[in-house]
Amino acid sequence: MYREQFWHTLIMTFISYALMIAFPRHRQARFVFIFVMGYLSYQHIYRMYKNYGGYDMDITTFTMILTAKLSALAYCYKDGAEKDEKLLPEQRDKKVDKLPNVLELLSYVYFPCASIVGPFYEYADYKMYIEEAGRYKNIPSSAKLTLIAFLRAKLCLVIHMGIATYCYPAFCGTEEYAAKSFLFKVMVPLLIRIGCLLLPRNDWPEICVLHDMVSN
Repeated sequence: MYREQFWHTLIMTFISYALMIAFPRHRQARFVFIFVMGYLSYQHIYRMYKNYGGYDMDITTFTMILTAKLSALAYCYKDGAEKDEKLLPEQRDKKVDKLPNVLELLSYVYFPCASIVGPFYEYADYKMYIEEAGRYKNIPSSAKLTLIAFLRAKLCLVIHMGIATYCYPAFCGTEEYAAKSFLFKVMVPLLIRIGCLLLPRNDWPEICVLHDMVSN
């Protein structure tokens, strides 16, 4: 989807990780926050300069969430060095006692359920979910829900492709359409309208449902 823009996510991730290591634990969070917010601001300003008023699906849909993840990780890592009596209950619940290794960091950053458009979640909550610990210890099996979501995704694709193939607007001006029955001529514009309202992009419905499948 993002092609060469993917490198922005690696730059933000590894520089932020280096800042967490290089600076004292109680000070690194502010430097990480300044860096990720500055980098994200640069991306938005550059996009406005190159394509003001336009709409392109670019890497900022990913890096906006990434900014929240990295800055939150830095502050939670800072909280991990504080005494519990100095922290709020929520801070104690979300604090990170040990800096994650590279594999753990990348899995947090690129976890498919929320890597592109969210939602945002704390690293401590993510780690607890992956390890099936704490409140995620007794997660029920999601195999059935995953299969249902997969079938829904394929159904969305089949329905839309059927509408797009036989009920596109230009078809109403063809001789083939003129030769059809009255009932067919009534139904085709209705299906075209449904397709335009509900399924504006033939790939989005399937992608959204597949995302739901991965989340399960």
